Amino acid sequence: MKVTTLIFLSLVLWGCSREDDAPLRSSSSGYDLAGKHLVPAIGKIVGSEKIMNNTLLVDRVVFSTNPVTFGSDRAFAVGSQVGEVLIYSQEDSLRHRVALQSHSPVLEIITDSSQLFAIQLDGPVCAVSKSGKQLWQNSHGKMPQCNSLFTGERIIVAVDSSLVMMNAKTGAIETTISFTLSPRSLAYDEASKKTLLALSWNTNDGADSIL
Repeated sequence: MKVTTLIFLSLVLWGCSREDDAPLRSSSSGYDLAGKHLVPAIGKIVGSEKIMNNTLLVDRVVFSTNPVTFGSDRAFAVGSQVGEVLIYSQEDSLRHRVALQSHSPVLEIITDSSQLFAIQLDGPVCAVSKSGKQLWQNSHGKMPQCNSLFTGERIIVAVDSSLVMMNAKTGAIETTISFTLSPRSLAYDEASKKTLLALSWNTNDGADSIL
């Protein structure tokens, strides 16, 4: 008989104690920071314009993420299978086509109102401004196992048996927290500044239990 238990492991993140409202942040993984399913409102046509630069035309691109908007803006970004980030205006016109340093697929894109973070298959994490400028790139060297988080100060990536916390401004790896089970899902509580992590292990009968 499959027995499933669910306990959330809370990891308290240090940080500033400002009372300012946090900016809206979204992820192409399909969930917001509280773990609720997110369906971004994109693609609403409010005008049109002619694009003259042929280098911005997209041909035979295989997208690897869902599109994700920049905060409340209808402009959006999407990742590709060959390590690119494509940034579109709210009229669906391609504005920037950014080739990342690694050509591995982009697994997830996280945004706020002014920038995005591209999480790639083989470990790189890249920060790109909304205007298409690459801000920094660093790699934790492992394949992400579930959705990642942007807390405002840090990027948190769950890899095999550990959480990697990276400085959102510089990309520097600040700390790594290890555990023995496999990560399944991440969520962040703005009020308590805590990260909620669901872990799992496989039982002998093949059932998957959640801790």
